[in-house]
Amino acid sequence: MLHGVWSYDDGVYFGSAVYLIHGIVPYRDFTFVAPPGITLIMTPFALLTHLTTTNQALAIARIFTALVAGANVLLAGLVVRHRGIAASAAAATALAIFPSAYLADSTSCSSRTSCSFCLLGAVLLFQNGDLAAGRRVCSPAWRSPRGGGRSRAVVPFVIAVAFCVPVWRRAVVPLLAEPPSPSA
Repeated sequence: MLHGVWSYDDGVYFGSAVYLIHGIVPYRDFTFVAPPGITLIMTPFALLTHLTTTNQALAIARIFTALVAGANVLLAGLVVRHRGIAASAAAATALAIFPSAYLADSTSCSSRTSCSFCLLGAVLLFQNGDLAAGRRVCSPAWRSPRGGGRSRAVVPFVIAVAFCVPVWRRAVVPLLAEPPSPSA
């Protein structure tokens, strides 16, 4: 599993990161049709090629992506944890056995990391089923689209921003209000 060829995506994404650490920039020096997020995520593993073989570094990257897939299952359970253990277990199990998730998890692709950032954003955005208060609300809105650089992540980003608007309005309107007049 770690050294076999299961999909060409692994080689393309990892190869773009290896090129990047050697100064060959995607989009400028070679054609790369994937979003840039996966190249940046694979870059730390590409740096391992200085310490070991490229094949071993790719195997470590595959282990990392398997761990991310496991974290996604945990995050899916955390999103609905306020509904009880049955809902948490159902959400986590559904993500773990969903056929499209399995296919995405079988290779190093950007869907997994994009999903991670969207789920993390949802965990941070909601607290006990309600919109979280304070600065915590603003952070997931900016993480979501950067996860893997996938265009699908724009939808959760827009939803997160929509949830943040009332909170931002409560925080910003008082700052823009006319200052009280000095009383004599």
